[in-house]
Amino acid sequence: MFLPAKLDVRRLHDTIEKIEWGRPTSRGEGKTLAYIHLMIAEVLLGDSENRYLYVGENEILTRYVAHDFLQLFEELRPDYFYSIERRQEAPTMILIENQVFKFISSFQFIHSSRHHDRKFNRIFFDVSKEQQFKLDRNGELMNAFITLQSCGADFK
Repeated sequence: MFLPAKLDVRRLHDTIEKIEWGRPTSRGEGKTLAYIHLMIAEVLLGDSENRYLYVGENEILTRYVAHDFLQLFEELRPDYFYSIERRQEAPTMILIENQVFKFISSFQFIHSSRHHDRKFNRIFFDVSKEQQFKLDRNGELMNAFITLQSCGADFK
């Protein structure tokens, strides 16, 4: 089991309490924090050359997650090499020991899924049910899932 070097127990308990009381914003924060830790565990335990995709609620929150992921990773493993590329279609891409992490918004996920030329080993889908309903008007979200699963992606 993966645990960070620094664990804020009080904050963890507060977040769990908020999630149990069903506050929507806290539910997202708790789930997103779990995804960040899962992604870091993938780097530390995963195969080199793996490709990972994080799909966030919107572009702004996705950028925050990429920033938080990188910041926490630097605290835990400052010896790992990384580089960042910023592109229009994929605002942040982080490369760590040949492992690629691509961070995109849910809107970008739908409109670029048929253009992904490379297979992703794992996709972290961090999008609320409300946003999923908004995006899946014409079955576009389901088509994006099918396209990427047909390439062998594992969804988390």
